[in-house]
Amino acid sequence: MRNKFILFFAFLISNFSIGQSAGTHQKEATEKVQLEATTAANKKQNSALIQKTFSSAAIQAYENQAISRIEDFYAYLNLLAVTQDVAEQNEIKLAIEALFSKNQFLVTNFIKPETKVTLAQLLNNSCNQKLTFELSNARINEVGPHFFLVEYNLKMKSEMGESESVINQKVLFYPQIKEFGEIKKQVWQLELFEF
Repeated sequence: MRNKFILFFAFLISNFSIGQSAGTHQKEATEKVQLEATTAANKKQNSALIQKTFSSAAIQAYENQAISRIEDFYAYLNLLAVTQDVAEQNEIKLAIEALFSKNQFLVTNFIKPETKVTLAQLLNNSCNQKLTFELSNARINEVGPHFFLVEYNLKMKSEMGESESVINQKVLFYPQIKEFGEIKKQVWQLELFEF
């Protein structure tokens, strides 16, 4: 009788554990679906916010300008790789820094893609390693309340060989008050950000 009781008790505990495990998996799946729905709703709301502020033609122009900024960045990096004069290299670095946000952020290290570095470190690495870049298939992947997320293919060449990767880069999009003589006007800025 005692053995039957122990066997029955073990059976109950194992079924209870399985039931709890199934409940946990179901809860996780439900939370994942809710998170995806919330993320989709936020993306739609962010896009709607920009669409309320700008016409579709203006949004398209800002999206094109965001992609152009990224193309300019890689054109400057290619110049940095072939320029020998230190003064010219410093001017190119300043031009690149002017494209980016002044906020503190990290970017993907082209030499070790699994690590992040500061923009200054990236520029020094690009200069020292003579890295050249080829950008293709740039497109807007997401519109946030104050940014565009641009996805593009990047081919990098160095003395060690070639590599290709898909990059997602944020381009900040925000209003700023500018003075034109005595007149103050709100203008929208685009600045490159993390990738």
